[in-house]
Amino acid sequence: MLVINGRYQWFRRRIAFRRDYCLHCDQPTIAVCHRTFDVLHLYWIPLLPIGFWRTWFCDSCGNKPSRPPRTRRSFKVAGIGVLAIMVALFWIAPLQEWDPEIGPAFVWALRILTALGLPLAIWNTLRSPPDVSYRKQRTAVEAYRDPTCPFCLGPLTLGKEWRCERCGLERK
Repeated sequence: MLVINGRYQWFRRRIAFRRDYCLHCDQPTIAVCHRTFDVLHLYWIPLLPIGFWRTWFCDSCGNKPSRPPRTRRSFKVAGIGVLAIMVALFWIAPLQEWDPEIGPAFVWALRILTALGLPLAIWNTLRSPPDVSYRKQRTAVEAYRDPTCPFCLGPLTLGKEWRCERCGLERK
């Protein structure tokens, strides 16, 4: 049964910006904070308001700067562990204990494919580049020092915090 659910994001508005490191772009960039009012929906019917949320996005690519673009190595190692357990279970169980409707050809296909997939998964994990530490990269990025807003080119003024006079964006 197909259940269509998700999250609506209403009233999206830019409220702040900062210099940040984007893992997708693999370079320092400007990140923008969006505030939205989020609602959970089921079959396109809004059901549960979950409130206002703030989320940072890269201005260049539109992704979240802290979200890694590839599968992390720890997840790959966990997948290798699960695959190794599956290989062991498929080869330990005798053919007589399998459901007779499945047939021995399907059982042997499972055994061979999982046994071939395990070294391929190990090879893929070993040759993948090491994970980039978002925190380490972010601390190396210097703060935004330009006296103008990067979006409307209005002047930034210091009150309680740095804010653009034209568009009202706050510099973090």
